[in-house]
Amino acid sequence: GQQNPNSAGSTDNQVPVQNSSGSSITPDQKYYSDKHYNLQSIAGWFTSKGRIGRTEFWCRIIVSLAVFTGLILLLLWCSRVFHHLEDAAILLGVFFFIVFLVSFVCTLVKRCHDLCWSGWAAFMLIWPLRFVPPLARNGSYWVLFVLSLFLGLYWIRICIGKGTDGENKYGPDPTIKAL
Repeated sequence: GQQNPNSAGSTDNQVPVQNSSGSSITPDQKYYSDKHYNLQSIAGWFTSKGRIGRTEFWCRIIVSLAVFTGLILLLLWCSRVFHHLEDAAILLGVFFFIVFLVSFVCTLVKRCHDLCWSGWAAFMLIWPLRFVPPLARNGSYWVLFVLSLFLGLYWIRICIGKGTDGENKYGPDPTIKAL
């Protein structure tokens, strides 16, 4: 197949290319490519490099929630049937939760990258939740409302917002399939 002279792997010329986010990218700049880490690859779920589009974001969230829920239900059943395995079930449950959490954060960071946001933007989606219990205890419901509104709009942008067209500083457009 033909090689696009402006693609990330080309070394034909070293002229910077202006991408849709306004930053310059040289053609020899190496991007992390998620094409080898697709939905079927477990390793791709545990790296925060690269970008994923809306469809893959939702697929990963739904699949990981289904697997996590199934494993937790299996552990609950095993701990009820085999009472001597309750401690092991708790430890496995904590392990599964940590694995799920790492996968979720990596997926969220990749989605932020698709919007040309730093991975730290994912932190801004999660960190304010720590204020919910103290605000609720103190009766600061208007602050909770404003916080919920802000986080809700932010989450809507992450979940259904269109990513950056073309390449950005985090990698190639995930909606464009390589030849």
